[in-house]
Amino acid sequence: NIPTGQVTEAEARVVIHLPSDLNGPPQFESLVGTLDYEDLEVHFLRPLPPVRALTGRGTFDIDSFHFVAGDADLLDLAVDSVQVDITGLSSATDALVANLNLQGPIRTALTLLDDPKLDLISWRGLRPEQTSGELDTRARISVPLRGKITLSNAGLFFQGNLENTGIAHLYGEADVTDGNLTFSAHNDGLQLAGGLRFAGTAVEIDWREAFSHDTPLQREIRLVTDSLDAALLERLGPDLRAYWAGPVGVTIEADFTRAGDAVVGLTAELDRAELTLPALRWRKDASIPGWLRTQIRLQGMQLTEIDSLAFAVGSLHGSGQVRFDPRTHTFAAADLDRLVIGRTDLHNLSVALNDEVWSVAASSGELDLAPWLDRATDTAAADTAAVSAPGPTLALTVGPVRFDRVWCTADRYLESVQLLLQRSIDRWRRIELSGRVPVIDVAADVDSTAQARNSTPNRSFVLRYGPETGATDSLRVEVGNLGALLQTVALTDNFLGGHLLVRGGSERRGSDLPIRSWVNLDRFLLRTDATAAKLFTQSTDGALVDEDDVEGISFDTLASELVWGAGSLSIESMVAKGPKVGVTCAGTIDYAADSFALHGTLIPFRAFNTLLGYIPIIGKVFSSGEGFMAADYTVTGSLADPDFAVKPFSAITPDVLKKTFGDE
Repeated sequence: NIPTGQVTEAEARVVIHLPSDLNGPPQFESLVGTLDYEDLEVHFLRPLPPVRALTGRGTFDIDSFHFVAGDADLLDLAVDSVQVDITGLSSATDALVANLNLQGPIRTALTLLDDPKLDLISWRGLRPEQTSGELDTRARISVPLRGKITLSNAGLFFQGNLENTGIAHLYGEADVTDGNLTFSAHNDGLQLAGGLRFAGTAVEIDWREAFSHDTPLQREIRLVTDSLDAALLERLGPDLRAYWAGPVGVTIEADFTRAGDAVVGLTAELDRAELTLPALRWRKDASIPGWLRTQIRLQGMQLTEIDSLAFAVGSLHGSGQVRFDPRTHTFAAADLDRLVIGRTDLHNLSVALNDEVWSVAASSGELDLAPWLDRATDTAAADTAAVSAPGPTLALTVGPVRFDRVWCTADRYLESVQLLLQRSIDRWRRIELSGRVPVIDVAADVDSTAQARNSTPNRSFVLRYGPETGATDSLRVEVGNLGALLQTVALTDNFLGGHLLVRGGSERRGSDLPIRSWVNLDRFLLRTDATAAKLFTQSTDGALVDEDDVEGISFDTLASELVWGAGSLSIESMVAKGPKVGVTCAGTIDYAADSFALHGTLIPFRAFNTLLGYIPIIGKVFSSGEGFMAADYTVTGSLADPDFAVKPFSAITPDVLKKTFGDE
């Protein structure tokens, strides 16, 4: 193991006792000495590269050698302060202990550790050629001098510093740079601590690795950064830049067992981050405090459970657990003790996925739909996309759940709402919705009759859709005050009163569309600035509205037959009549194409026909009851801005009138 070099001087002192009669064997008493050597080449663990140019002095005795050397080389590593002790020679317990300092490239040190003789690096996925930087370490190595040297009978200890450390492409294209770390390594484990930059982000790291199989924990890692951002995560895989901007303080503490399990704790300080969840209409500005705490369990690096989750981020906060399917490692269920998003406040919320069927349940709470019902928050493109998008292609069960309140605007809500939804992969199976509309004050310019319509005592609503025994799916809707409901859900304030009853069902067994329904609506009023009222005021030049009737146009009844299709509504027939006017309607409202295609007839019962009665000759025809004037109309264009077209008035006979509106 020392093939080259020379001893320049040696001195030995031997003490031997001889018998006085010279007849017995001599007695060896002691051996001590020194030797000076230079340019030694020492192989310490073949086939690893040797230490070269060792020069120094050694001492020895009957039991040991002790060497001290100055500077030497191990590849391009500088070696100094070398001290080697060989002991136990006289007792057959001999061993070698070497202490030395090493300085030089980290890459060279890792190349030595990566040699097949040691194989301490490659199995951790790190290649020496990826690394850069300098090390300065004190090393202690002890090995037996008899038999085979292995890691189990060798003693290794290293302690020192790593400066300007770098690892190229540690994860994807992300590099480690500017690492300044302290480390210690021995037979039982490794510890690495200090600061570095990962993909440009400053990170403090504390890494502890246990080599002994006697310990249940194999690895403990603690990472801390105060400047994690979405741009870094995008380089690692998930692109969250549409939801997250600004720095986040993150602490990760992970424990890995030898069985392949892991527990990862994560803490995130979100005060400086700007966050948005468009699907929930939720946003947090950078000035609003926020935090998240969670503990994640892994098995074989696959998610099995989030057994602790808590967050408070502006108006969004909650707590609970999340479970994952042990076979597929995909989402299985989430149980939240509470979830708050603005005014939405749900208790005991459960979301589960079982055999591709989603289920959602909650014990109680409040639901805020105002962000979705407020059209001012949506662009026209978003509205069109929402209308034209296909229905959900997932199996779903919601409820039964009871909401104390369902907010529809900033100050309007439904109360005592109960909901049950069941959907298969291709269609709705059951819908049950009921609740009550609180009393709403209407505009001050509405007269007492209209106020009375709006404050009707029956303010409940019920929607039921589902199977009937031996029949296709049935539909039933009843609303005690349709106007109050439309006002509450922010659809319109220009519809007052109206008792609505809808009965119908699907036309084909096993299919939810089309649905044919018969609609009856009694005692309602359209205010004069309503879209539908424009038709009446334009066609009669305002004759349907008296100065004293500023509330609008009232109707006693409306009857219609409708067919609901995929993205469209077909009005096969509709007849509405009131004290002043009768109207018919048929056609299609195409939600997917954002268009109207309606036509019908408008018959002023009183104002216009009474006016014609005063005209000579013509008036005799109408005053004798032999005819009425009627106007045909069409409605086309977009849903938001329809176009009305009214043809000139023409006469219709009382017989036609009776067939359309009845004997009254």
